[in-house]
Amino acid sequence: MQVARRKLQLARSSLQAGFSEDAAAAAYYAMLSAARAALSEQDVHAKTHNGVWTLFSDRFVRTGAVGRELGGYADAAREHRQQADYETGGASPEEALVAIGHAEEFVERIEVLLR
Repeated sequence: MQVARRKLQLARSSLQAGFSEDAAAAAYYAMLSAARAALSEQDVHAKTHNGVWTLFSDRFVRTGAVGRELGGYADAAREHRQQADYETGGASPEEALVAIGHAEEFVERIEVLLR
């Protein structure tokens, strides 16, 4: 969870510095790190991003341990990250701000789950 918190700080700093694409990508990585931490608590590990999200969905979203909206947050963040990394015209400042808000909620809810 420490990595997730650091990525959130990076997202905020990147947005403040005017790097909205980097901010959106860091928000995604904050969620990915939190999802990995949750899976790790169950001694489950994945090698790929898709593997993490599939396992997270199976073990936490489908079981009702976390709400479906968290899965939606992760899907949206993944789209922003892919746009930022692989396409032109990535996340706008407004989209990055929304991604950061979702990442903050995601990380907080995972922390509560792991307590």
